[in-house]
Amino acid sequence: MNTPSAEGWSRPGGYAELLRVAYPLIISMGSFTLMQFCDRMFLACHSAISIQAALPAGILSFTLVCGFMALAGYANTFVAQYHGAGDRENCSRATAQGVFLSLLSAPALFALIPAGVAMLRLSGHGPAVLD
Repeated sequence: MNTPSAEGWSRPGGYAELLRVAYPLIISMGSFTLMQFCDRMFLACHSAISIQAALPAGILSFTLVCGFMALAGYANTFVAQYHGAGDRENCSRATAQGVFLSLLSAPALFALIPAGVAMLRLSGHGPAVLD
């Protein structure tokens, strides 16, 4: 097993550079996890039905949005490539296309609402949870 060495921290592409790049993601995911925990705590205090409905609704929401998120993630790749190359014009163009794609995705997501309700009904949840 490799153990971190002192030279691994200081060299280019080493641990220090990795942490510098990763810490915003670590903070973002940590705050998201904390928010989810607090949301669930408030729901549990509100009613048992609310907490029962939160998990299937969250999973369904993620399932329906996941494809659109993956498609929009391509814009992130191109923006990063153009930014790294110093090509501001194409960077702006890729950003605009990503925003345009997200705006076009919104009506499609709203159109999926009836399909989501049907999926929840088919999964056998009680009427109180469906409401």
